[in-house]
Amino acid sequence: MEYRKPDPTDISNIEWTILEPLIPEPKTGGRPRSVNMWEIDP
Repeated sequence: MEYRKPDPTDISNIEWTILEPLIPEPKTGGRPRSVNMWEIDP
C-alpha cells in the first residue's frame, strides 16, 4: 500500500472500528475491490 500524508478529515481508528461493520462485504463473482475502504470519503 502506498503511503499518503494524513488529512484533517481522516477518521480515527476508533471511528473506523464503529463504521467498518456497516460496510457491506464485496459481492461474490464481482470484481475485487481495488481500494482500501478506509480511504473512501463518506
